[in-house]
Amino acid sequence: MSWQTGIQKAEDMKKGIDPKKIKELEAYNVYAVVYEGKDGKAEILWHLEKDGKGVTSPELDTYLNKAGKYLDEEKYTIWSMADYTKRLQDGWRDGINYQNGDEYSSFIKGTLSASQHVEDGYNWVSQTGMYDLVLMAGLSYASYKVTTLKKVVGGQGTGKVGNFNNIQGTTIDDILTRIPKDAHKRLLTPQTGKVTEGFEYTWKTQEGTKMTVRVHGPDPSALAGSNAANGWIVRVQQGKKYLDPVSGEFQPPGISRPSSEFYNEEIINSTHISIQTPKK
Repeated sequence: MSWQTGIQKAEDMKKGIDPKKIKELEAYNVYAVVYEGKDGKAEILWHLEKDGKGVTSPELDTYLNKAGKYLDEEKYTIWSMADYTKRLQDGWRDGINYQNGDEYSSFIKGTLSASQHVEDGYNWVSQTGMYDLVLMAGLSYASYKVTTLKKVVGGQGTGKVGNFNNIQGTTIDDILTRIPKDAHKRLLTPQTGKVTEGFEYTWKTQEGTKMTVRVHGPDPSALAGSNAANGWIVRVQQGKKYLDPVSGEFQPPGISRPSSEFYNEEIINSTHISIQTPKK
């Protein structure tokens, strides 16, 4: 065991991180319900879900309360109290106690208790306020951004998957319908003076070709007047080639390298395809 590994294990033990518990959590959807308590401090209500119903697990609940905020950002989803309450209300209409999956018969007491808990202890906050609460609670900002992104991508894979014709001036929602549901997504890391918002999806075609779709906001470092500088754009990459919507073809590598025989400033600009600015 290297000294780096030893230090990491010591740090994990100090934080209460338990690899076995992390493995157990993989069987559930994990939610961190963030709210503002009576004293104005950020609080977290951890919630487990399986097959669309809440699950009660005292051991895992205890573990999450102790070390949940150290989970990798892709291991949990952040909810506002409004998100959680909507699940409770939907469960009520379906005759299910969403908190633990019980039927109506044993449901009433738990629901009344939860409702009173909300009345007494939670303050409702705006979407903007959630950013502050997430940071106050010690949760991953990246996880929150992934969570908000998930709310936008409900139509992923519902359109002409892999077809990127006629995407100039389209919406993010439309682009997402063309991306396979099993594509890997990541958020772009904000860079001062460059792109501050964006994400990308990658996947492989049946032929084994890597596809990348990258969407991002204005890039202040881009050439003035270019598509990338003026607003939101999408880039569609097939292997190392970029889609040019004007010709409908994927242009060879080197279009942005001055020493390349394929260097072309017009094509550089057109492969940064302008799209509509997303609604906040």
